[in-house]
Amino acid sequence: MENIKGLKHYWIFLVTLIFYTLGIVVHFIAQSKGPHPHHGREILEKVSPRINTINNSKNKNTTSANTGPSKYATPDNLFYFVQVSDIHMGESHTSGTQGHFLYFTEKILPIINPNFLFITGDITDSISKDLKIGTVKEDWVMYRKIIDHTNIPTKNNGTFLWDMRGNHDCFMIPEWNSKYNYFKDYSHTKTRGFSFNYETSYGTYSFVGLDGW
Repeated sequence: MENIKGLKHYWIFLVTLIFYTLGIVVHFIAQSKGPHPHHGREILEKVSPRINTINNSKNKNTTSANTGPSKYATPDNLFYFVQVSDIHMGESHTSGTQGHFLYFTEKILPIINPNFLFITGDITDSISKDLKIGTVKEDWVMYRKIIDHTNIPTKNNGTFLWDMRGNHDCFMIPEWNSKYNYFKDYSHTKTRGFSFNYETSYGTYSFVGLDGW
């Protein structure tokens, strides 16, 4: 009986070792033939070579007579921005993601009335119902339809919406110029990151978005 138990432990160890070895082999194959981030380095270096400045016209003519900490608590010295993430547009969550995102853009945003909207990654799910992994053009088309339907891309002379990629938006995409990188075709920003200054009568605020994918 002890010999049988010992043999069982031996086989468990042997199987574990085999799978571990296979995992290492697959890892190195993926590293050598998979995505190469440095291929897009020159694109990333060209992102926003100069920082644009967006002026707050509402507060342009307000005076800065107030001094001390209290001046930053007045309604004239406040601005709002909204950041959302992980929308996961996809066929596995069609009714939820599309409906919720449309409701958010149509009903919630007008109530908050922010100066900027940042959508920071995982715009699409890129996983089908049968668990196939890869970006889906139809998901990006639907995303574009929703933001165009609510006129978000044109709001504030095109400076309202800033979107970025997440890891789900990059599944099976080896580099930025891949034909499956639908972000560069259907997003609003269409670049690997962004940077701009927001200038108000009470200070200048910098926003920087970095695409690490």
